[in-house]
This record gives sequence, structure tokens and C-alpha cells, in this order.
Amino acid sequence: MKLLSNYRINNFDNLEIVRKVNNSTVGWTLGHMIELINRDNFLPSEEPPRKLNKDGFIPAIVISSIFAFLTVLFLGFLLLNFLKN
Repeated sequence: MKLLSNYRINNFDNLEIVRKVNNSTVGWTLGHMIELINRDNFLPSEEPPRKLNKDGFIPAIVISSIFAFLTVLFLGFLLLNFLKN
């Protein structure tokens, strides 16, 4: 029932389920967007995803490689100590 209350569906008398709008097939997400457009008269905006440029990518790769190398060294050290005992 929480789902119904979040979408302000108080009863099923006003609920209309359709397969097509203006001769176009409607999926659930499109139907939801139509409801948002009708309610607010605009589409909700989303912030575009941030892209990692070359100035951030190269240091990230270097740092990741250093951590991977140190991890392999540490695991090798643990393995050698384990084999000695």
C-alpha cells in the first residue's frame, strides 16, 4: 500500500490502465513520465554524469597500480612467512 500512497492513488476508481496513447505503446516508465509532465508541466532534470578527464584518469591509474603492487608484495610477504613456519 505504500507504493499506492506514494503515487497518490487513494482508490482504484480513478486508476486507468492503458496500453496505447495516441497509437503508441506505453510502458510503465513512460506512463509515469506522462503523469509527471501533466502534474508539473516539465520533465525533471537530471545532472549529467561526471566524466573523468585525462588529468584525473592518469593519477587514478597510477595510484591504483601502486596499491595493487603493494598488495601483491604484502600477500607475498605473508605467504613467505606462512611457509617458513
